[in-house]
Amino acid sequence: MMGIPVWAWFFSLVISCLYVGFLYYPILRSNAKRLWFLAAIFRFLAVFFLVLVLFNPFWKSIIHRIEKPVLLVYSDASSSITDYDKLQSKSVLKRIKDIVGEKNLRIYLFGKDVSTADSLVSSSTMNTDISAVLKHAESIATQGPLSGIVIMSDGIVNSGTDPEFAIRPPQIPIISVGLGDPTPQKDVQVSSFLCNTEAYIGNTFVAEALVKSRLVNGKTLQLRLFQNAVLISSKQWVSTGDQDWKRIEFDIKPSKPGLMKLSLEIAVVEGEKNIANNTLHRFVKISDQRKRVQIVYGSPHPDVAAIRRALEPNGQFICEVNPNSANALDADVYILHGWSFAESSDLQKLKHWINEGKAIWIFATQKTQWTALSSIANLGVSNRRISYQEVQPCWNTHYMGWELTDQEKKIWQTFPPVLSPLVKISLPVAAEFPLKQKWSGIETQFPLMLHWNNNDATLALFLGEGIWRWRIQDKKNNGKSIVFDPWIRRMLTLLAAGNAARKNLEIQLPKDQFDLREIVTARVICRDRAGIVDDKIHRNLRMRSNDGRVREIPLQQSLGGWKASIGQIAAGEYNLIASASVLGNSKSEAQFSVVDQPLETMDLQANHHSLQSISEKSNGGFALAKNPAMIDTLLKEKLRTQSLMRMDIQTRHWYDSIVWFLGIPLLFAGEWFIRRYLGKW
Repeated sequence: MMGIPVWAWFFSLVISCLYVGFLYYPILRSNAKRLWFLAAIFRFLAVFFLVLVLFNPFWKSIIHRIEKPVLLVYSDASSSITDYDKLQSKSVLKRIKDIVGEKNLRIYLFGKDVSTADSLVSSSTMNTDISAVLKHAESIATQGPLSGIVIMSDGIVNSGTDPEFAIRPPQIPIISVGLGDPTPQKDVQVSSFLCNTEAYIGNTFVAEALVKSRLVNGKTLQLRLFQNAVLISSKQWVSTGDQDWKRIEFDIKPSKPGLMKLSLEIAVVEGEKNIANNTLHRFVKISDQRKRVQIVYGSPHPDVAAIRRALEPNGQFICEVNPNSANALDADVYILHGWSFAESSDLQKLKHWINEGKAIWIFATQKTQWTALSSIANLGVSNRRISYQEVQPCWNTHYMGWELTDQEKKIWQTFPPVLSPLVKISLPVAAEFPLKQKWSGIETQFPLMLHWNNNDATLALFLGEGIWRWRIQDKKNNGKSIVFDPWIRRMLTLLAAGNAARKNLEIQLPKDQFDLREIVTARVICRDRAGIVDDKIHRNLRMRSNDGRVREIPLQQSLGGWKASIGQIAAGEYNLIASASVLGNSKSEAQFSVVDQPLETMDLQANHHSLQSISEKSNGGFALAKNPAMIDTLLKEKLRTQSLMRMDIQTRHWYDSIVWFLGIPLLFAGEWFIRRYLGKW
């Protein structure tokens, strides 16, 4: 009772009785006036309550209350929702209010984020994220009972995680109301447009487009590629079938440095409603500096020649080959083949390049001393004796570096084996491995190649030798090396881009291309001579637009670099220029572009499949907004109507209660007045 154990109540009762009996027994025995009995009762109650307070100065009270379940209603407010859809949403909402009652409703709007009608941000309407809705509902479910969730949307999801696999409130029925028109519409679109973010003058790079068509069977579609608004290439594609797609490649050879705008456009077909997805833009930074690659070998080997020949035709790299005994020149990427790492000079070179933030690709051969290498490269090798065997390569389908075509995957399966060490390696943190080992035709989880970050450097390790056979096999079967050479070049580009040496002044952008409605965030980072970030150095940031206008950008001091937030800027190309006078007037530049092409406009055909899936998995239901009878049935049959009895325990200090705070002094005061009145005080 009241947070006090039962034995304490008996103890207080005994103490009070003994104390009052000792104090009043002689008086009551010789004097039988009733006022003395009243004084004894006052003293008994005062002492009893005082002892109770000493046992527990906090009083606990238990309150039982009944909570009625609440229905959460989420209405899609993204820009893909038409005016007609909005009218249907209002009609459905009115029916929900009539059935459930307005008091038991919580209504939210959602786009990229969930909000109320008063706090909806316009930029949030350019994306749709149903997983954010489920996450928001789960957080509310922890606060009180829910009768269900109603989601009114067209199902066009272009942000966040797949709602079918998102976390949702357990045992809460989800009723999905489908808006929009799911009927297939005549449409052609540029689904994706992939190309380098950086290229070099005079070097040809490939831009790959994925184009899709719907209900344009047999028509010839015209694709045009523009470079800075100048037409540089055009191709045709004949669509076959009601739904068709094709990958189309364009060879681009830049001629001058700067930010190059590429626009791929597919011609509009008759009867097409959505033309916003007929064009995609990409920006490529054109540089006149090629990456320098140093191949440093321990002893002559055919692998060295194969790597060098793979780099020569592309022109993206300046490749030099030197023995380990020669003085290695400065480079962006070092390829170390056949090093033993037995000499201290070898370890010092490797340690020096790691400290400088270089990219290093090590080919481990039979000469490699694993103990010495692991001490520098942070590799845990548990083998005392290492044997070698022939293993075949197997491409890791979960590798995130790049995706292979079906033809490339088949070619990898035909490559001959290499001589690889049987070594147990503790993989570094966040290590990725594009190649796995295949033993006797069986795929294993042992890496054949891996790469990882080591402070400011990037390290890659190939466990074996004999890749020259791969290039020969590739050229023999395909007439030219269509897998081996691109693999070498892509891997070197990935390593070189991942860890260039840190600059004293650096501008960091989360991406190179932003949508018109996004806030461009940038960080200006300053480092001292030791390479440690210094947030006290004063720095400035300016932005120059494509027409030459320059304006100052305010910076907000923060840890890990000063932060800038740039909003309300027009579509175009921009150049950020950072400076810091303390660092000897050091400057750093970064380019970005802004396009008016939100994801919400890329596909306007309603997709009700995901809505139906999440409803079925939650024991809910799906209905079209134009079917009010079905909506009424789902609301009456699927919603949970049981109320929840909640028990709340309130704790407060005894002096917060007027009864307890004043009761004990008043009891003592009443006893004192009686004793004074009777003449024994």
